[in-house]
Amino acid sequence: MSQRLWLTVVVLLAMAGLLACRPAAAPTPTPTPTAVTRPAAPTPTPVPTAPTPTPGVVARATPTPPSLAVPTPTPAGPQPKYGGTLRITQRDDPVGFDMHEPKKVSTYTQQALSFTHSRLLEWAKGPGTSNDMSIIPDLAESWEISKDGLTITVRLQKGVRWHPPVNRELTSKDVKWTFERMKAQSPEARLFPTLSAVETPDPYTVVFRLSNVHSPFFANLANQTMVIYAEESGKPEPGDAKGRSFVSPETVVGTGPFILESYQESVILTYKRNSNYFKKGLPYLDRVERLIVKDYSTGLASFRTGKLDILGTTANVLNHEDVPSLRRISGVQILKFAPFTSGENIIGRMDQPPWNNITFRRAVALAIDREAWLKSIYPEGGVILSGPIPSTSPFFIPLEQLGEVGKYYRYDPEEAKRLLKESGYDGSVLTLFTTTGYGPAYLSRTELIKDILERIGIKTKIEAQEYSKWIRDTYRGNYTGGIVHIPGWSLGEEDEWLGAYTPGDTRNHILLNDPRVNDIVAKSRSATSPEERAKYVKEFVFLFHRELFRVFLPYGFTVEAAYGHVKNYYPKAAYDHGKRVEIVWVER
Repeated sequence: MSQRLWLTVVVLLAMAGLLACRPAAAPTPTPTPTAVTRPAAPTPTPVPTAPTPTPGVVARATPTPPSLAVPTPTPAGPQPKYGGTLRITQRDDPVGFDMHEPKKVSTYTQQALSFTHSRLLEWAKGPGTSNDMSIIPDLAESWEISKDGLTITVRLQKGVRWHPPVNRELTSKDVKWTFERMKAQSPEARLFPTLSAVETPDPYTVVFRLSNVHSPFFANLANQTMVIYAEESGKPEPGDAKGRSFVSPETVVGTGPFILESYQESVILTYKRNSNYFKKGLPYLDRVERLIVKDYSTGLASFRTGKLDILGTTANVLNHEDVPSLRRISGVQILKFAPFTSGENIIGRMDQPPWNNITFRRAVALAIDREAWLKSIYPEGGVILSGPIPSTSPFFIPLEQLGEVGKYYRYDPEEAKRLLKESGYDGSVLTLFTTTGYGPAYLSRTELIKDILERIGIKTKIEAQEYSKWIRDTYRGNYTGGIVHIPGWSLGEEDEWLGAYTPGDTRNHILLNDPRVNDIVAKSRSATSPEERAKYVKEFVFLFHRELFRVFLPYGFTVEAAYGHVKNYYPKAAYDHGKRVEIVWVER
């Protein structure tokens, strides 16, 4: 396969279903939400009849399409119905609304902006796409690649308009401004290590110049963090690379399917239909109410009593133990799929003891009864091993095919005790870091990890951090003197999973800087054929299992519950929930 063809291969595998508990929607919040202070959006123009658009998905390996129509998926069968409100939840508040500030962006920020903002490309949505990470156009209309793979030209949709108060057409200058700001300060610059310049020859054309071939470039354009901003919607901020900040809700001005109408901290995000959305006929809903509910049991009760329409959206995972009782509720459908995600895992810093000792890491791995873990925590099913890349990736190597390097995934507590003694562990109490941000079920799994470790002689004390501290410090590797219970996470193309083990990456929680890994990742990124790239990914996977940089735990299938009046909803283990909701309608 030629370099040109390979570079157009949009193998974007990813996303995952994240972690812990699904926050419940507080019945109906009593506090009155504060309206976002910007001019109201124009009154939506009624749509007389629903269109019958065709679901357009660009296949994962598509050679240089000259033009790609923007898809507006509608299933065969019942016609969409306009109007109505969808009520869902998220587990915590957004940590601001800026995807590209100089710190790790929160999961909840990504979810919140998926309703309001657009990307150049996005992931497939609609029937049969729960594990399909193919990319489809969003703001982009078409693209092409130079023969040397170093120039990518993207042509934009025309007539895309910013929400009020910006109220103008999106142009190539917006894309250039966004990418330059991201490259100058954001951890998301990790996605485009070879991007050297962005040019705008005309209002609808963006030219990306690369210093070296970067095979996952298109996949990373679809990453959920790569939303496009309008410069004038930001607030002046002298410390920002481009002099603008997007932390406050007043700056939430996008080109997406919904407009942020109001936000009340710890209560609710309310969105209304964008009647000027560039995808003809979408969205179908008039409003989306995304209640912020931090208590899982409250959310469960709210769903049971019909105050919520969907329970268990990404990062608000529905506990498997609650599924049987929900199945008995009339009109409730259970949606289950194997997510494109890693499993939860146990980690430590690779530059500090005890985690920098491979014998200690092997002892931890042998202490886990994976069969028992899977059966007791995930009765709806799951996978024994999901790491270092997702079990649904074509690059994944099952446990039974790992041979000698997979031997430390067996359950052998006596060997674990022997190795622990050999490691030189002195019996000191280690801090086991975790967070309250993923709910009580996640914390209960931390308690189980503590019990498992203590059975082989590792003494621990749990430190459960508030989510804001967790995402600011521990998640970025800023911890000492202990080990960490890390959630599974949602990423894009396989390059992101490998890149998470390289210096400077926001998910390099273990602060690994291994020349072998760095070399493999660099070669994978510059591969000019799928076969060459597969060779390097396989090399990385086997190196990972030999070294056990992380100890992955079994991972359950993602489960969601939805009432029958919710139509055309197809879950995906990704944080861009708003992009899937744009094709949903309700029939009450």
